[in-house]
Amino acid sequence: MKMILSLENGEKVRRKLIRMGLNSLMGYVIVEVFALVARALNLISTGYDAIVILSLIVDAGVLVFITLARLKKTFTNRSELIFFACQLCFYLLMFSFAVFLANEIRFIMLVCAFIAVTIELPFITPFQTFLISFGSILSYNIVTYFAIHNSGQNGIYSRELFISLSFLAPMTFISYVAKQIINQRKEIETDKNTLELMNDTLNTMNIEMKTARDRTETEMELAGAVQSSLFYKEPPKTTGWDIAFSFRPAYAVSGDFFDFYYSDSELKGFSLFDVSGHGVAAGLITMIARPILYRIFNDPTEKSLRGIVNRASEIFYREIENVDSFITGIVIRFRDSVAEYVNIAHHDLLIKKSMTGEVKAAAHGKGDFRSTPLGRNFGKPVFKTIRFPVCKGDVLCLVTDGILEGRNIDRDRFSIERLSDSLRTAPDETAQEILDHVQGEFFTFIDGAVLGDDYVLIIAKKTV
Repeated sequence: MKMILSLENGEKVRRKLIRMGLNSLMGYVIVEVFALVARALNLISTGYDAIVILSLIVDAGVLVFITLARLKKTFTNRSELIFFACQLCFYLLMFSFAVFLANEIRFIMLVCAFIAVTIELPFITPFQTFLISFGSILSYNIVTYFAIHNSGQNGIYSRELFISLSFLAPMTFISYVAKQIINQRKEIETDKNTLELMNDTLNTMNIEMKTARDRTETEMELAGAVQSSLFYKEPPKTTGWDIAFSFRPAYAVSGDFFDFYYSDSELKGFSLFDVSGHGVAAGLITMIARPILYRIFNDPTEKSLRGIVNRASEIFYREIENVDSFITGIVIRFRDSVAEYVNIAHHDLLIKKSMTGEVKAAAHGKGDFRSTPLGRNFGKPVFKTIRFPVCKGDVLCLVTDGILEGRNIDRDRFSIERLSDSLRTAPDETAQEILDHVQGEFFTFIDGAVLGDDYVLIIAKKTV
């Protein structure tokens, strides 16, 4: 990690030195053009050849520094300081020559020095700014004194000294500005590092969440496949009954379950249950409850349907009392042409009579017939058995919440009334054709809305 950080810092130093070099080259070229224009206007007596030679030396020196910065593979704090010291010495040397050659307008070089410091401000420290500023003023005074007193150039040194010292205040202010820039840059760098760390953390969390989600989806699909393998793929073939069903989980695992009880080809009964909640928890309860009820229903020692449901209620309570779920449903048993029916806090069973085509609830006119749900302590349940005749051509219709609570885009429910109407208008054909009609009416009603719950729809038609 330290090596990586060192390489990253070294690359930052390299980029900084290259940008400094390019900025310096741009500044030098501007000064050179300015000197040539001044010579063309006869503002200075320095010859073109001296200006061009000095310009070539300066530009070549800057290009050398840029090339060295590009070629050097690693940078340390020490090598960076040495690099800056060499650049500073080169600058002060070239600045001194420029002041001397500027002669009559040498004070303009102080302006150029001020501009140079400003250009390099984003890349240098306050101390480096001070070195450039103080070095420029000191070099200016030394060269000016030599030019006036030893080389016979025009000028009054005291005035030149005053002019140079007047630049000391703004250049000192520039050092202060450099410090503020450095501080701001550090704060920005700190914020940037913090944001990068947060971004890395978020990316890691996203990857972990995606992995967990993919694993959960895989497990849900596996659980759904296991559960689906336990349910009927097609209705049983029984004597006297034509049966069709549709089972659609809203998620991978369903909280609805159903079963048919038959011996050889004789249909003894069937059941439909809905576990509260969704997902894996409800699905697990279905896999616990379904075989329990199947075993009790087929136990020859249980003589009455009420006894079957009572015993199932006791077992369910022991098995899932610590789970925040309960079970509603319907259990039907057939004895010859009579159906025994227990409703456990579920929607009523619908019957379509073959003689009249009328559709009504099985418990119509029988008062309060539904018991409390199974699996929770709602008080001791009282199961009432309803008996009704089933004649040839009669159709029984059982559904779970997913059908009745299905909503369209206007948030209207399909409801028991619409289910009754669709069953009434269904053709007097096979159970599958009746189911297709009812299911078609349902999907036309919801008009593409997403299913919010599992649903089971069972159609059973008496054929003899």
